[in-house]
Amino acid sequence: FRPPCGVEPPVAATHPAAHNMAKSKKEQKQDAKKRRKLERRLARATVGKDGPSQAAAAAGRRKPPQSARLRRRPLVLGDLLRHHEALSASQAFANARRLPARITDSLTERRYGDSLTLLSFFRVLLDREGRQAGGDDGERRALPPPPLGTIQRWISMLGDGTTEDPLALALLDAMLRVSKGLGVNLERNDSSENSGRAAGAEDVRPAPNTGRLKRLNSWDPIPNCPLGVSSLDSNVNAPTKSNLPSFNLVATILGKDRTPPNLHDLNMYMQSPKDKASVVTSGENPRVLAPCGVDNTPATKVEIVPFPFAPNAFVLTNLLSEQECHKFVELSEKIGYVPDVPSSIMEQDANGNNVKAQQAHLIAGTESGGMQRAANVTILATGPLLDALWSRCKDLLPRTLDGGSSVLVGLNARFRLYRYYPGSVYRPHVDGAWPSSALCPKTGQYLYDSTGGKHRSRFTFLLYLNEGFEGGCTTFFQASDEGRQNQAQKSSESPLLRTSKVPLGLVCSQGVTPRRGCALVFPHGEGSGSLVHEGSALVKGTKYVVRTDVLYARVESK
Repeated sequence: FRPPCGVEPPVAATHPAAHNMAKSKKEQKQDAKKRRKLERRLARATVGKDGPSQAAAAAGRRKPPQSARLRRRPLVLGDLLRHHEALSASQAFANARRLPARITDSLTERRYGDSLTLLSFFRVLLDREGRQAGGDDGERRALPPPPLGTIQRWISMLGDGTTEDPLALALLDAMLRVSKGLGVNLERNDSSENSGRAAGAEDVRPAPNTGRLKRLNSWDPIPNCPLGVSSLDSNVNAPTKSNLPSFNLVATILGKDRTPPNLHDLNMYMQSPKDKASVVTSGENPRVLAPCGVDNTPATKVEIVPFPFAPNAFVLTNLLSEQECHKFVELSEKIGYVPDVPSSIMEQDANGNNVKAQQAHLIAGTESGGMQRAANVTILATGPLLDALWSRCKDLLPRTLDGGSSVLVGLNARFRLYRYYPGSVYRPHVDGAWPSSALCPKTGQYLYDSTGGKHRSRFTFLLYLNEGFEGGCTTFFQASDEGRQNQAQKSSESPLLRTSKVPLGLVCSQGVTPRRGCALVFPHGEGSGSLVHEGSALVKGTKYVVRTDVLYARVESK
C-alpha cells in the first residue's frame, strides 16, 4: 500500500530524549523534579497488603530527605539546652510544657536513648531558677512537674522486671528526678535523730548492689516485737465462720468496664443491715499479741512511727488485735477471692481461649508477664467496722494538707482485700487518687463517687492482717545522688546506656516489713508527692492485706 500522491506518511512517536534535546537545561531540571515528586506520591499511594510497589521500592532506595535524617539522629542534651536558650520567654515555656508528651512518644516508639535525654532536659528546666519559666508579661510562670497520670503511664511501660534491668532502672531514676517530692537524700537515714524508734545502723546497711539498684535492708516498724508465723494458728482462739458477720452481694462491675479492663468481673459485698456482728470488737484500742513496749508491757494504744526512707510515709502500730485480723482473713475467705488479671496481660484468641498478651511495649517484661498478681475481694465497710477503725486512727492522721486547703474527712468505705501466694508480685507503680465510694441511700445503687468529687483520697492506707512470711515487703524506690554515674559506662551494660551520653544516677529501694495489725500510710494522688512502690514477690507463706484510702475535702477559699 502506498499513500496517495502528496500525502505524507505517518510520523512515528518521538522518543522523550528528542524532546529533552529541544528543551533548555533549566526546563529539564524542572521536569526531573516533577517526575521525582510524582514517583514519591505514587509510592505512598500504592503500598498495599503485598508491600510497596516497584515505584515505592525505587523511591525507598534513594536518600531520605534531610528533615527525616535529622529526626533519626539521637537527641543531645547540650543541643536541647542551646535551642531552648535561643527561644523567647513564651516560646521556651511552651516548649517545656510539651516535654511530657514528647517523652511519652519516645517511650512508645522505643527510642529509649531519647527518653533519657528528654527526661534529663526536663529535670534541668525544673531545677533552673527554682522551677521557674518565663512569660511575656515579665512575670515568671512556674513550670509544673508531670501530671500523675503521665507518671503512671511512664512507669507502667517499664515492666515487672524493672529491678533486674539496667535500662529500666536508668529510666526509673530519670522519671523519679522529674517528679517533685519523689527524691530523697539517703544521708539523712544514717542520722539517728531522723530515723525514728526503729531505725539504726542495721536498718540502713546496704545489701549487695544489682546494677543501678541499691537495696537497703527492710525496715521493721516494731523491731522489739518478734515476728509471728504466717499460718492462721495463734495463741488466741481463732473465730469460727459462724461468728462472722454476713456479707451480701450489692454490686457487680463487668470486667470490660473496670479501669483498667480485667478478665474478671468485680463483685462488691456489704454487711447486711440486720446483722449486728462486727469484725472489730469496739472503737477502743485493742491489746496486741506480743509485748512491744520498751519495758516488755503490752501496748494498748495506736502509735505512729515515721518511715525514714520515704517522705511523709508512716506506720500506725497496734491498729487491730490479732483476733480481729483473723476475723478479716476468715471473712475474706468466706466471701471468696477472685484472680486479678488485667486485659493488658491476658487476651482472648479467636476461639475464646485466654492467652498471654504480647508484652512488646514493656521495657523489662518477664516470662510471667505480670500474671502472678494477688487475688482480691472488695467489700463496702459500713457501721461498726468503719467507725471503729476511724476512731482509732483519726487523731494520728494529718488534719489538713496544702496549707489548710484540704481537710481530713475519713476513710474510704471501699476496702480491697488481697491474698498473696508465693510468686505474687505487683511491679513498681504509683497509686492514683480515689473518690469516696458508697451505696445510694435511696436506690441502693453503688456509687463510685458518692460526693460528686468533693472528697478525694490523698493517702494509701495499707493494713497488714498477718506476718511471718518470707518476702512480700512493700518496697519504695527513690532516686539518689550517691555514686552518680558519668558518661563512661561499664562495657557489660546496654550499648544504649553507653551511647546516650546522659549522666545516670542510682535508684535505692527499701521495703517495709509487714506487721500484723499495723497500717502503712503513704501519700498518693498528686504527681508532686506520690511514691513509687511495689508489692515485692512473696517467697514463702501467704500474705493478707486490706487496702483503702484516707479522704480529704477541698475547702473553698473566700
